[in-house]
Amino acid sequence: MKKIYSIIIILFVFILIGCEENFSPKGEFEEKFALTCIVRGDTSLQIASIYSSYDVEGYDPSVHQENPAYFGADIRLWYQDTVYVFKDSLVYNFNNPDSIFHFYYLDNFKPSATNELLEIEATLKNGKRLKASCYTPARFVFDTKETSNTIPPVNTSTVNIVWDSDSNNNFFVGRIKVKYFLNMGGNVEQKWLILPVKLISHEGELIPIYPVPSKSHAIAYSVSAINNVMQSISSGIDNKATITVSNKAVVEVLSIDENLSRYYSSLQEDNKYTVRVNESDYSNVDGGFGLFGSLQMNSRKITVQPEYIESFGYKVFYEN
Repeated sequence: MKKIYSIIIILFVFILIGCEENFSPKGEFEEKFALTCIVRGDTSLQIASIYSSYDVEGYDPSVHQENPAYFGADIRLWYQDTVYVFKDSLVYNFNNPDSIFHFYYLDNFKPSATNELLEIEATLKNGKRLKASCYTPARFVFDTKETSNTIPPVNTSTVNIVWDSDSNNNFFVGRIKVKYFLNMGGNVEQKWLILPVKLISHEGELIPIYPVPSKSHAIAYSVSAINNVMQSISSGIDNKATITVSNKAVVEVLSIDENLSRYYSSLQEDNKYTVRVNESDYSNVDGGFGLFGSLQMNSRKITVQPEYIESFGYKVFYEN
């Protein structure tokens, strides 16, 4: 037995020595392309982007200084009996003048029907093509009788958001956000607080949980969870009077197609207890990587009671 064990060790050492000369943790570089486009039903401006993979000397990708955006592609969108051609443009990041965002856009397209086929094709300068398709999601309306009108609600422990849709197979995801302002030495900064639906205890900490796509037509927000995050606004701030909170919360619900639902779910699998997300491997683009999907959004405002805001020591910002 000892002889056999020694032979295995020797063979293993020879294998390592033989492979050492050709071993590379990077592997052979292959240029690939990623296309991203989310067609929105609440606007006539549609945005697409294409990025290419890149290689660097050594093993640190942060040393790459060139913009990985791919410019010069021909992108076309097919809907019903019409083809739409994207234009290209760019914008500068004012906080970083060297940072440029290259993108493609349509400024005259808004899908008008549900469950309609959308097809996109990007032809690169080398002739390579990236293709994808999706279907427009279902439209919906808020149920004004069942949806809560105030935060906190009256005679209940949950803030309820309810909507009606003809589709029982469509996926929806919603959120409630509250605008607030921080006055730091005369410098006023506007921020948004995204409300969680509930809190869970994880390793001694209360972790906020946010809505995920589902076929449900309702979301119930725990008032205790809302209280917790409202209190967290002033964490580390001694003078709470420097905080002003809007008396209107914005309710947004997205009706999303199958591709976006799958992508969103893939992000949540490894991030159930955190607001951070990891990159997902999900892609529905043929000939490359990326995401092509469609969504429809409805929004409304509900009142955040002024006395509720003041109970935390904050000021109230009144708006319509």
